[in-house]
Amino acid sequence: MFNQILKNMNLKLFAFLTFLVSVITVEIQAQPGPPQKKTPQKGTKAYDNTRLLAIYSEDFGSAKLYGFKDSLTGEIVIPAGYIAVEPFTENLAMVAISKAGFINKVGDRVIPMTYDYAESFSEGLAYVEKDNKSGFIDKTGAIVIPLIYDHAGTFKEGLAWVKNGDKFGFINQKGEIVIPIEFNSCGSRFSDGLIWINKDGKWGYMDKTGQTIIPFIYDDVVGFKDGKAAVKLNGENFFIDKKGTRIQ
Repeated sequence: MFNQILKNMNLKLFAFLTFLVSVITVEIQAQPGPPQKKTPQKGTKAYDNTRLLAIYSEDFGSAKLYGFKDSLTGEIVIPAGYIAVEPFTENLAMVAISKAGFINKVGDRVIPMTYDYAESFSEGLAYVEKDNKSGFIDKTGAIVIPLIYDHAGTFKEGLAWVKNGDKFGFINQKGEIVIPIEFNSCGSRFSDGLIWINKDGKWGYMDKTGQTIIPFIYDDVVGFKDGKAAVKLNGENFFIDKKGTRIQ
């Protein structure tokens, strides 16, 4: 959802929404009432990381803004004020107005909204984009893997695919290249310890160390499940095991 909204939205709409949110914020602050309470701290009942929050939306004229409510009670926890959000993962959620950042479960902006695009945290790291380059940050907002890639996927089982130009490879959480960035295409995540990769128009499988386990001879493949994978060779479809042996 975020990918479609944020990347395709024109600058005029961004400016309008930013203005709209600022007006709403000023109006709320101007309302009479008791002094504002301090932001709840971790460990209090109000700051409960086990609380399940669901995305909700409100219409403001022609604009739709998003926030979060308690999944069980329906109580609004974080008022609708963002043009795009992603569900909470690892107790943080991506939110965006004209730029993307991250909030906690009481709405504190714990990672500033400075990125052109961002995705949810996975295995402690979040994919971010800025100035057409991609990398990864940790939950403090520190850049752990520099923004040097054209594109990348989220981390799964300790590895993430990355792309530079028209070539793909894989890196680990230290940013070390595990599978060289020299392949034509690849699967999005490992399954049964193997990833399917395309080299010079043919598909094969590699393990997490970058070793070729099943040679690049197939016309088409899918990921392994329960120790077998469907492949296509010379117009024939069949299954193979993790050693590349055909299963009858």
